[in-house]
Amino acid sequence: MTTDAAAIAEVLGGPEVLGREIRSFADLERAVMAGLPKAAVRHVAEIVFPDARRVEQILATLEWGLPV
Repeated sequence: MTTDAAAIAEVLGGPEVLGREIRSFADLERAVMAGLPKAAVRHVAEIVFPDARRVEQILATLEWGLPV
């Protein structure tokens, strides 16, 4: 199974969140190394956890180091 860099970028929120177009794994690596915006983490959490309350719990855990 292969996954392209653009598909991964869409899971992270796409160019609107990442601030750039991702066309290759090199582009994706540069974006990640530059630091992912908090909005990218939120976007992934909203996909993984459809319950909005759970998303907020996960984000609080990441931001404040609180237990889940």
